[in-house]
Amino acid sequence: MRSLTSGCPALKELHIEYCHGISALYIESLTLKTLKLKLNVESSSMSQSSVFIKGPTLRCLHMKEHVEHYAICDMSALMEAKLDIFVDENELQVLSKMSSVKNLCLKTHVTSSVLSAAFLDVFTILTFGNLIFLELNVQCAFCACF
Repeated sequence: MRSLTSGCPALKELHIEYCHGISALYIESLTLKTLKLKLNVESSSMSQSSVFIKGPTLRCLHMKEHVEHYAICDMSALMEAKLDIFVDENELQVLSKMSSVKNLCLKTHVTSSVLSAAFLDVFTILTFGNLIFLELNVQCAFCACF
């Protein structure tokens, strides 16, 4: 995937859906404004894979599904994020890179009380200084705490 984004220096919008057989996505662009990732982990190998995103001009990010490892760098221009993720330490790190976001829609799947506490800590530890809209949809498999 690296050759796709590096070979398109004017690319503004990228949608990637269902990456069967791909174990890593490397997305780096100085021009990308919108990135939408919808990875079907049940039907592919993406649950054991990595996604690296470096987009200093990225303004809109939509991510659905869980992969083993996310690495996100320089999201300072991000204005909107829509995430549908399982909460673990990796995804909490992803949220920490989005502190400049204005609109955040977050659908999470929490599977333990430890992770639910860590998830709640994100909103008490981090400062989302530009946040004007927040939508939370928390599916808690172990309790009715939300």
